[in-house]
Amino acid sequence: DTFISLDLEDDLLVVGQSRAGSDDSGRATIYERGANGTWDLKQMLRPRVPYEDGAFGSVVSFSGDAVLIAGYDEQLQKNFNIDRVVYEFTRPSGEEDWTQRRIFDVGIVTFGYAIAASTGIAVIGKASDGQPGAAYVVQIQ
Repeated sequence: DTFISLDLEDDLLVVGQSRAGSDDSGRATIYERGANGTWDLKQMLRPRVPYEDGAFGSVVSFSGDAVLIAGYDEQLQKNFNIDRVVYEFTRPSGEEDWTQRRIFDVGIVTFGYAIAASTGIAVIGKASDGQPGAAYVVQIQ
């Protein structure tokens, strides 16, 4: 399945596509609304190490000059993805380029199914069938 996720903050829009790319690793694309009202492509984001079928971009959320993007990450040097992580991309104030800053990882496959961010803080949800969910509060940017 392909998941499309998006978030809007002021004149910035991030669109996540969980199966984009030739290897289905996913991507997130940043658009900015120009003075004439059109949405201009600014940058396509991918993790430093994209993983085939990694679902990067399945959940996205802005928080000022930070954007959080969920996807899978290979762990323990296995040949398959075993947990879900949230990547933090940032850009210095006044600049245009977004770069990967860090990865939030709690070592479980149900992490990052929901993200709500506000200036300096984010809540990342964990979902689970038949068990209680959880929320992780993290400091960002």
